[in-house]
Amino acid sequence: MLYKIESAFQHLQFTRRSIPLALLGACILAHGLLIPRLGIYQDDWHFVFYAYSLGLDSLKELLTIDGRPFASWVYALVFGVWGFKPFYWQVVALVVRWLTVTFIWASFDLLWPKAIRQNFTAALFFALYPFFRLQPSAVDYTQHWTVYFLYSLSVYLMLRAQRERFLLNTVLALLAQSVHLFTNEYFFGLELLR
Repeated sequence: MLYKIESAFQHLQFTRRSIPLALLGACILAHGLLIPRLGIYQDDWHFVFYAYSLGLDSLKELLTIDGRPFASWVYALVFGVWGFKPFYWQVVALVVRWLTVTFIWASFDLLWPKAIRQNFTAALFFALYPFFRLQPSAVDYTQHWTVYFLYSLSVYLMLRAQRERFLLNTVLALLAQSVHLFTNEYFFGLELLR
């Protein structure tokens, strides 16, 4: 039985165009099936309280106390567009996670274009590995996934600049880098390595 399953997976083939969709499917299967039943949890409530009771401008005050006043743009944007329904926040968190995974895969693909299966497998492990167990705390961690997305986008654009449109891709990479560093400093160490 195990051989048949393994044999079936060996015949799965993805093109470069279909890999992002396969990663989206994996993210939905791993993190999205329970979205309709998820709610507001843990530190999500701080942001909901401030935004709902005191208005979107109060988020800057809350995040100034936390030491990240520039992170308020993420919350103001999502609250402004999607409001306070947990379902929308869960979808946004899942989409930003998928975008992060996709740009990590795209960066691997630029570095190692012949290693299609290995690049996909690495991105799939990143999407599915349960290192981050707080995905349901969507309001609180949307900021973190947004910063991670901007970091992965910045790396992708940096690598892309080596191949084409050097000035444009470099400027866009630096812009994504600046926004993610001013939003949250978590990836400062990785930027030093870069």
